[in-house]
Amino acid sequence: NITNYEEYEMPTKMHELSLKSARFASPVSSNSKTAWKNAKLTSAMQNSVGALKLQDYCTNAGLTPLASEWWHYNDLDCLSFKNGNGRFIITNNYSILPE
Repeated sequence: NITNYEEYEMPTKMHELSLKSARFASPVSSNSKTAWKNAKLTSAMQNSVGALKLQDYCTNAGLTPLASEWWHYNDLDCLSFKNGNGRFIITNNYSILPE
């Protein structure tokens, strides 16, 4: 069991699709690995320690942030792989409803 952790407040609830969820103040190409580095963060992102920590963690792992959703990251390296047909079947979902 994990007993020593810190919970962070995020800019919005995850998957809230409103302007409040935007990471950057203006559009950023989702096909560029570097364009996001020069983008201006929204004030909500600037004030969210948790969202900034998540961004650091994900970008340090090679993912690129999506401008419109603070929780969404892309793996642009996977675009070079052509070993799939996109026909995925979900047989189990282990997620639970939020409280």
